[in-house]
Amino acid sequence: MKNSLLSKVLIVLLCSVSFITTHAQGLSLSFNLTENDKLENMIADSKKYEIISLTLSGYVNGANIKYITDINKNGKLRFLNLKECLYLETYYISNEISRTYQGPKGYYIEDVVNEYLSSLEYGSYFWVYSWDYKITIKCYDIYDNNKVTRYFHIIKGDGRDSDQHVYKEVLLNYSESHPRLAFQDCYFSELTIPNNIECIGGLDCRFRVKSCDKIVFGEQINTIGENAFKDSHIGIITINSTINEIRANAFENTTGNILSSPLFLETAKYIGDNAFKNSSLLQGTSRSLALQATKIGNNAFFNAVIPLNIVLPNIEEIGNSSFMSSTVVNVDMGNKIKNLSNSTFENCGALKTFGGGTNIEQIGDRAFYGCKQLNAFTPSNILRTIGQEAFANNMDLVSFSIPNTTESIGYDAFANSGLKELDLGVFCNYHRDIVSGCDNLEIISVNSSNTKMKSANGVLLSKDESRIITYPCAKKDVLYEISSKVTEIEDSAFYSVNKLRALTISENVSKIGKNAFANSSINNIRLLPSIPPKVTNNQSGLNQSNVNLYVHERDYSTYYIANYWGDFNNLFILENDVSPWTSGIPKISNTDNTGIVRRYDLNGRVVMSTYRGISIIKKSNGTSKKVFAK
Repeated sequence: MKNSLLSKVLIVLLCSVSFITTHAQGLSLSFNLTENDKLENMIADSKKYEIISLTLSGYVNGANIKYITDINKNGKLRFLNLKECLYLETYYISNEISRTYQGPKGYYIEDVVNEYLSSLEYGSYFWVYSWDYKITIKCYDIYDNNKVTRYFHIIKGDGRDSDQHVYKEVLLNYSESHPRLAFQDCYFSELTIPNNIECIGGLDCRFRVKSCDKIVFGEQINTIGENAFKDSHIGIITINSTINEIRANAFENTTGNILSSPLFLETAKYIGDNAFKNSSLLQGTSRSLALQATKIGNNAFFNAVIPLNIVLPNIEEIGNSSFMSSTVVNVDMGNKIKNLSNSTFENCGALKTFGGGTNIEQIGDRAFYGCKQLNAFTPSNILRTIGQEAFANNMDLVSFSIPNTTESIGYDAFANSGLKELDLGVFCNYHRDIVSGCDNLEIISVNSSNTKMKSANGVLLSKDESRIITYPCAKKDVLYEISSKVTEIEDSAFYSVNKLRALTISENVSKIGKNAFANSSINNIRLLPSIPPKVTNNQSGLNQSNVNLYVHERDYSTYYIANYWGDFNNLFILENDVSPWTSGIPKISNTDNTGIVRRYDLNGRVVMSTYRGISIIKKSNGTSKKVFAK
């Protein structure tokens, strides 16, 4: 009986196998299959795990796909050649869904199961309002070619099986929720894809393998579809055709290095969402990659290891976060794109240059956020909008000129950047937050045609010079005298200035904005107005314990009792003929243990001494005057 069975197997093999080769490492087999042939009936069980190479042509049904997956995962099969296959079915991987739910009284289980029987998505959760206690529902989908059997298994909260179970055979539409995953988790040294396939991936992910050292594409492939090689490892891709599209998630989380093979990426006109997200597939090259794509989707190269230089001569549309956190160093954007989307190059820490883009009208929010090595940027002369935080945290960007066409600049557009000079041109809608945290900013300039603002020695003023808008944080002067034309110091005007030590507030200033001097290095202020300026919300940002205020003798009593100003600890009389500003910033020192504090000019002369609340002012004629200071 045993010999008879072996004879039958041998006869089948001789009829169906093109060749059988035995190697020291395993078997190499070739089959030309019909629609109903099954490899499991053609190969002895004792030999199937010895197969190292398999070449198939003709019709490969789902049962054979399942068989190949088995001998790959549990045996030696590493070389699979499907080049001459005319048709492939797909074996589905079984799926289990489980959910425990504590719910009130509600629907009968049977009703809910029927409701969700064909709409429940692959990989989603399922639950049901039922009894007053906890229940668990498990859903099993058993796939076999086009047929799907779905089982609902209901377990009561006490762990006992419910008396209600549902077993249904249903047909589900192929979709992203029900992908074909024939070779998922398989490993091949070499996989050759059929010549007659035009699209790989998408709704038919039959070649989504875990790892493959070499993939050989057929001659007809023009599209790499959705999820085609997601979560895979690929060594080399050999392509003998022109790829027009790389769709969503095609190489997401894919590792390897394919750039030694033909650069199919360069010919694609469309690169979809997440196509190379978190991928290291394009690593290992310093060459330029010239992409012919006209559209690149959201997150297409998010966090991807990609070539140093990317050239995009034909790009017309680019999605949000398309190159975010990638390794790109130099970008040439071409001249066809009009809008740079949100976070396009956010946190590209290696990005140094950005060229082209001469027709860009809009730069999105955080488009270049965190590009710490971007040292130059020339905006297009038709730029209309700069988004929020568009260039924030760019420490190497030292200058920027706003085009005359710009109408809107978002909050914190250049915040915490390395800007030393900002040219606003004719832009009129400036607000302090644009340069928040720019500790190196020395000059803000504007065009003479600007209708609302002007610049005086790098300080931004209103057009009529009645308001100080912004004093640059790092302007090098240690002394600054506000012009007599100024009547108002705006909110945060001197916020975080770090060089300025002494400030003269001119006689016409009547209003000081909220936090006008917050976080600043100013420690000496000469107040010339006879009427103390009003301070918005009594919050100027000055330290009332440490900052020294100097007022004329005639105004001393006024400031001494004035709202806000009277709360300063160091309020001193400044006579007309004696001024610490004459020779520079007064210095403070404790010279001995007597409690006397002396103030000197820069020539070392004592101009004021304070002891126990009594200030003695040294006049130029050598006489002194005692003043009771607060």
